Amino acid sequence: VVVFGEASTGKTCFTDVFLTGKPFVRYDPTQHSSTRTITLSNSTHNLSLTDLSSTPIIKNDIVFPTSLFRNLPHNADGIVLLYDITDGATFDKLTTVVYQWLWTGRSPAPGSISTQSRPSAPKPTAPRRFGCVLVGTKADVVSQDPSKRQVSRGMAEQWAQSQGFRHFEVDTRDRTQVEGAVEGLVRSIGVMRRRDAMDLEKG
Repeated sequence: VVVFGEASTGKTCFTDVFLTGKPFVRYDPTQHSSTRTITLSNSTHNLSLTDLSSTPIIKNDIVFPTSLFRNLPHNADGIVLLYDITDGATFDKLTTVVYQWLWTGRSPAPGSISTQSRPSAPKPTAPRRFGCVLVGTKADVVSQDPSKRQVSRGMAEQWAQSQGFRHFEVDTRDRTQVEGAVEGLVRSIGVMRRRDAMDLEKG
């Protein structure tokens, strides 16, 4: 799972609160991922979380993105898209430039690559799907001062629904809210895996 968003949107806080219940206590620039096991609908899920900044994509920084930076989002089973509800630009860039980039370079769904040695294989299809949730952070700030809101809940929910996943607004220091968003992501991952499996069966 990759937690993706611009600087200061709350990526590290979101990740650490989910993993430990406390913000920033595990943050270490040399440690890129950590895991936590959860049970949802009588199924156990071992989740490895990595937080990454989307800023290099937005700035089109072709020097910074390493193979690790590219491979993690493009191969992830699930993506948490984070934006700041008090900063409209973070939502605009996330739902256009960043979201498009995430689909570019995704590996093909299983069984969808044709080769010369397998002329009867199916033709290339859509990239392998990934589970996703859209998460607006700093809900606590807006709760205290509604005038600071720049992204309406309705607009964010409409965009998320148009892409086939859910939208959440959270205080990234509230573990219950953060867990709710991650549980939504796990369900989304399951849906996307089933869709890929159905496509494979259809050939």
